[in-house]
Amino acid sequence: MRLFFFVFLAPPCAAYFLLRYPGTMDTNSEITWDEWLSNRSTEELSDLLQLRPDVVVPPPTSFVVLSTRLTQQRSYRRALSNIRRPLLHALYTLAENKTAQRNDVDPDILDPLTRYALIFNPTPESIALAPGLAEVLPHLPIDYTASTLRAAASLRDTIATLPEPQKKILYTLKDAGRRGKTTALKEKRKNHPIAQLVAEDLLHVEVRDTAKASEKDTVILPEDVYDALHNSEAAAHSAPLELPLPADKPSAGASLMDRITTNAGAEAAALVLHQAQLLIDAIDRQPLQELADGGIGQRELSRLANETGLAQPNLIFALEAVAALGIIEEGLLNDGEWTTTSVTEQFLNLDAPRQWQPLLEAWWESPRPWSGTPEERALSLHPQASDSQHVAVRHSLAELLTLWPDTVRNADTTDIAALAKWRFPLKTFLRGGSYFHDFIYSAAALGVIHNGVITPVGKALLADDTDKLAEQVTEVYPKPVDTLYIQDDYTALAPGPLSGDNADHMRRIAIVESPGLATVYRFTQESIRHGLDTGLTASEILEFLTGLAATPVPQSLSYFIEDCARKHGALRVGPALSVLHAEDPTLVRSVMALPLAEECGMRMLAPTVAIAQVYPRELLTALQNAGMSPSAENTQGEVVSLIRHRPRATLSNGYTVVAGETANSGFKRLSEERAMEMASRICANEETNRMAGETYSGDELIKFLDQAIDRKQEVIVGFVKGSGVEAQARVLPTGMSAGRLDAFDNRTQRAYRFALHKLRFVRSINKDNENHD
Repeated sequence: MRLFFFVFLAPPCAAYFLLRYPGTMDTNSEITWDEWLSNRSTEELSDLLQLRPDVVVPPPTSFVVLSTRLTQQRSYRRALSNIRRPLLHALYTLAENKTAQRNDVDPDILDPLTRYALIFNPTPESIALAPGLAEVLPHLPIDYTASTLRAAASLRDTIATLPEPQKKILYTLKDAGRRGKTTALKEKRKNHPIAQLVAEDLLHVEVRDTAKASEKDTVILPEDVYDALHNSEAAAHSAPLELPLPADKPSAGASLMDRITTNAGAEAAALVLHQAQLLIDAIDRQPLQELADGGIGQRELSRLANETGLAQPNLIFALEAVAALGIIEEGLLNDGEWTTTSVTEQFLNLDAPRQWQPLLEAWWESPRPWSGTPEERALSLHPQASDSQHVAVRHSLAELLTLWPDTVRNADTTDIAALAKWRFPLKTFLRGGSYFHDFIYSAAALGVIHNGVITPVGKALLADDTDKLAEQVTEVYPKPVDTLYIQDDYTALAPGPLSGDNADHMRRIAIVESPGLATVYRFTQESIRHGLDTGLTASEILEFLTGLAATPVPQSLSYFIEDCARKHGALRVGPALSVLHAEDPTLVRSVMALPLAEECGMRMLAPTVAIAQVYPRELLTALQNAGMSPSAENTQGEVVSLIRHRPRATLSNGYTVVAGETANSGFKRLSEERAMEMASRICANEETNRMAGETYSGDELIKFLDQAIDRKQEVIVGFVKGSGVEAQARVLPTGMSAGRLDAFDNRTQRAYRFALHKLRFVRSINKDNENHD
C-alpha cells in the first residue's frame, strides 16, 4: 500500500524507477548513476536536454542511450565549457575527495552541477561525480589551485623578449596539451631553456611525490601563460574564483553618469545610420565593383572614402550593415556590381528608432564579421567570410556582460576578457582574437555596449523579444525636435534628431558637418545648388529655415541663398546632343572662351544659344567643374532635377539574415516545448518496455494484429519512420487493409496509419506490469 502511494504521486520517470528498483525505497542505501538518472522527473530531464543539446542528436530512445551519451568525454567537455570557474573548481575538489555531503556544498554550486548531470546523489545526503568525469578534469587548461592570474598582455610582452628556444618550448606545450616530459630538471641543468622558463615562472613543475626528486620530470604550462599564447586580452585577477570587476568604477549615484547610461547607445546608432545614408547615396550614384573572386577591395573602398568622407573601418562596417539589411545586393543588374535594392526606399522612409531596430536584429543573427576581413584581399563583403561562430560569440559575450552589477559604468577590453575567462574558462575565443574584437567593435558601434558595459538596448536584444526591443529603442532614442540654431558662419545646430521630413529637407540644402543626436549642418554653395537642383526655390528654402529657426535667419545667410539662386539656372542645358542657352549673351561668350568648349564640341548658334556634341549630363558636369552653376531642362524647356536614381533591384541576398534561419555554432539549444516532448518520450519508452510482453514479427505479426483488432487490445508497435529512424509506440489497432494498419493512441487522442512493410515487430502488453500503475 505504501508503494502504491509513492507511485501515484511521483512523476512518470520516478514511478518507473520505483518499480524497477524497489530496493531504493531505503533512503540509506546507495544507488548507481544509471538509477539516479532514471529517477529524474520529466521536468528535470527536459532541463538536462536543453543544457546539453549534443546528447539529443539523434533523439535518445531510452535512459541507457542517454546515459551512454552523457558520460562520453566529448559531451563532458562541451558541458564543462558552459560552466563558470567556481563550478569547475568545485568539481576538481570533489574529484580529489571522491564524495561530499550535500550540506557542505553551496546550493549556488550544487544546483547547476546537478542540472548539467555532472554530479549525482548516491544517497540523499551525499554527492559524487558522474562516471568518467574525474578522468576529464585533469586534462583541462585550468590551474585549479591558482591563487592569482597574471595579465595576458604583460605575459605576451615577456614572452616576446624570450630567446627562440624558450619560445619554441612554450608554443609546443600550448599545442600539445600543456604537459611535457623532460630530463633537464632531474639532471639539474640550470642553463637548459626549460629550467630557465621554470625559474621565470613561465613553466610549473608537476610533483607527484615530494619525497622523490626523480618524479620531477613533468612540466606544465601555467593557465595564464597558456591563455596569453591564445591571444587572450584578460586583465590580472587576484581572486580567480570571484567575479572580476573593472578596476576603475565611478562613484555611485552620479546623476550625469546615470543620464548617460539611460540614453547610452543612441549616439552610436545615430552615427551609424548617418554613415549608412551616405553610403546608400554613393552606391546610388555609382554601383560598387567587386573583385574577381568576390568582395570589395581597397580600390573601391578608397573611392567610397573620397566620396563620403568616411574612414575605412566605418565604411566596412556600413557596407556589411546595408548588405545584411538587404539594401544592397550583388549581380542583380550587372555581374560583379553591388547595387541598391527595392528595400532601400522602405528603410529610408522609417524614422531613426525603426531603422535602428532592424539593424540590431540583423547584426545579432548575422554570421559575418562586421568589422571586415583584414587578412583577405576583399576587405568587406567577402563571400567566404560567413562563420556561425560569430553568432555564438555575440550571444555569449552579451549574456556575460549582464553579470556585472549596475554600479559598473566603465570597462575596457581587458575587463571584458577577464569576465569571459571567469564565466567561460574553457572558451579561449571569448577573451581574445578576431571573434572577440569583432564583437567589441560592432557592439559599440551599434549601441549594444557603451564604455564596455551593456546598454538597456543590449539587454532588450538579449531577451529575444521584438516588442521589448522596439519599446526600448524608442525610449532610448531622443524624441525628434523642430528647432534649428542658425549661426552667422553658415552653420546650423539641431539640438536633437530632426523629424523625417525636416531631416530630409536639411540633407537637400546642407551638408552634415558633425553627425550625431545633436547635428551640425553647414550651408555651402554646392549644398544650396543641390537643393535648387531638386526643385526648391530660394524663397522655399528661406521659408523652411525660418519655420525651424529659434532666432531670425542671419541676413548674411539669406543673401548667400538668394545669390546662389540668382546664379543657378542662368545657364540652361538641353539636348542637341546638348543645347546651351542664356538670357545674357556675355555668359555664352564666356563659356565659348573656355577650353571645355572645344572639348565638348560646342558651337554658337546665336548670341544666347550654343550646342555641344556631348550628352547634357556631361556638359553639366563640365560647366560645374569650371565653376559655373547651370541648370538642366527637358525637351519642353522645363527645369528638371539633376538627381539620378538607379532602378531598385529585387531582393535575393545571401548576406541578409532571414527570420527563423538563426545561425549558431555547435548544437542548437532545444526549445522548452521540444525538450519536454523528448523527455516525455524517453520516459514513455521506458514504461512501454517495462510493459512489453511477447514479441511478434514476420508472418506472426499480421496474425497477432488481426487478433488485437478483434479483441480491441492495445499493442506496442516498432516501426521505421520516413527519416529512417526506428521508433515504437503504444497504440490500439482499429483496422488493417491495403497494406496499412490504422491505429489510435488513447493517450494523445491521435489517429495513426502505418505501412505494414515498415513494421519491424509488434509486442503484446504485459497486464501484470500494467496493473502496477
